[in-house]
Amino acid sequence: MTLSGLFITAHAATILIDGDTENTNLAPHYQLYVDTTHNVTIDQILSLNGTINFLPIPEKRDNLGFRKETHWFKVNTVNPSDQELQRLLEFDFPLLDDLSVYLVDKASKKILANYDAGDRQPFNQRQYLHPHFVFPITLPAQSNTSLYVRIHTEGSMTAGASLWQPEAYVKHSRIEYFYINLYIGLLIAMIGYNLLLFISIREISYLFYVCFASSMLLAIGSFNGLWFELFWPNSPWWHNISIPLGFSLAGLFACLFSKHFLQSTANIPLIEKPFNFLAYIYATIAFLSTFISVSYSSQALSVVAFMLVLLAITAGTLLTVQGHRHARIYLLAWISVLLGTALLSARNFGLLPNNILTLHSLMFGSALEMILLSFALAERINFFRTANDLSRQEAFQTHSKLIDVLRNSERELIHRVKKRTESLALANEKLTQQEQELKKLAHYDTLTGLANRALITEQLDLLLTHCKREKIKLAVLFLDLDGFKAINDKFGHKVGDELLIVIADKLRFLLRDSDVVGRLGGDEFIVLIESSDGALDPQQVAQKIKDTISQPVTIDGLTIECGISIGIAIYPDDGDNVDSLMSISDTAMYIDKGYREKTVSTTSP
Repeated sequence: MTLSGLFITAHAATILIDGDTENTNLAPHYQLYVDTTHNVTIDQILSLNGTINFLPIPEKRDNLGFRKETHWFKVNTVNPSDQELQRLLEFDFPLLDDLSVYLVDKASKKILANYDAGDRQPFNQRQYLHPHFVFPITLPAQSNTSLYVRIHTEGSMTAGASLWQPEAYVKHSRIEYFYINLYIGLLIAMIGYNLLLFISIREISYLFYVCFASSMLLAIGSFNGLWFELFWPNSPWWHNISIPLGFSLAGLFACLFSKHFLQSTANIPLIEKPFNFLAYIYATIAFLSTFISVSYSSQALSVVAFMLVLLAITAGTLLTVQGHRHARIYLLAWISVLLGTALLSARNFGLLPNNILTLHSLMFGSALEMILLSFALAERINFFRTANDLSRQEAFQTHSKLIDVLRNSERELIHRVKKRTESLALANEKLTQQEQELKKLAHYDTLTGLANRALITEQLDLLLTHCKREKIKLAVLFLDLDGFKAINDKFGHKVGDELLIVIADKLRFLLRDSDVVGRLGGDEFIVLIESSDGALDPQQVAQKIKDTISQPVTIDGLTIECGISIGIAIYPDDGDNVDSLMSISDTAMYIDKGYREKTVSTTSP
């Protein structure tokens, strides 16, 4: 058997335990022995002829990073009082696989107390039902004792421990539970709030946020041992797997959320592939977490987490420089989680001591991140809403100015007719032409020449009256282009307007003279199809439109592909009035859009 020690030789001070001390931190007084064979027993250590030497730990650290060896920690204690002292021995890191505690009388080498625990045992077998490992310790009166702790774990070798007065420990636990429950409550509130927003507005970024927050809820709750205590106390295997699985899923959904929130395809294409790459890595770790050691998955997650945070900060910085206000909040959110991840990873690798700040740094950082990301989502929605409102106001102002010009022209013409009777015929002709132009402006789209919303509503009302009288069917097809905003953003409104004109021409060519086609505004079109013989197959017409529209077109030297989503409402099956048919077809169109994969591609000739 090969037995070896670790670190430099030094004298370790004995801890004096008295009745007035509420809490004694044992870590600074640790002596350490590293068992590379995993075979050393407490009897061998206590043997008078043994050759095992415990040596002090440099820098008095209780966190030694990821280590495969079995570690023995020793602390000497003295109770000088005439009364025995009752204490609770707490290990504040809840992810130790195999933990044994021995209280030994120094003089007689007699084992006064022995406890075996670890997170690979069912939770109900613990001496003290608490997420941390807690053991009752009795220090005899006027005694010199040694406390031996044996730890073997696949995760971080963190041996932070304290001796507490029972009353003081109850108070300490309540405070710690308060902060953890505050974090859990915050995440649940954020998940519920953003889930309702997703259901309301159907914005995919909210769904990815909910999945991200839910994964963090699983990971942090498991990391702190809370879910092990509450939900699966008899499943140690799942408890150990749920931690890397939760963090892996959190990273995966963080990548997906960032891509959609930042619209990386349109705004920062260079960031798209790195986000996809990290998402694949996180998905792989999540899959392998049930097969590989927690040590490997934890170290891999620590490295990949740094990569994700740095990538997110880079993307947020680039968009902030471009002037996107919501990117600023996104950037602050990831800076906060960067600090938390850095502290936790440094603690896991043994670079920082184990304390409340480093142990729960990710929890603190992620809590602030979730709040800021929720604000960023709201700011992003407000940004697009404001942009749409400004666009509508500009269109309304332009239309109003045009109407004012036409009205002024009409007044001037009437004034000239009164003053110049000899030009009455010519003036009347001009007036008639202008009246026709006004009617055209009022009923037809100025860009495509198709019927506008007012005329479509009028025609639909007339067709419904006719269909009710003749007892025939009428189909309302609501059309919306896929990826039109991306084309406008990339190539400008001139190319977008030319594309709308081409789409309008294709619809005129496809449909019958008796069919009504119009443009409601933006990239939305509507088609009214009446069936005089009672047979109506709007799905066939819709598919024909999709096949034709999806064909590439060439505009200003660019070959553009643009899909289309179509919603269908049938009179009288789906509705019997203008509002219901328009609303149902609009809703059906969004359903069609949600199930279709939309692409926009351009190539130069």
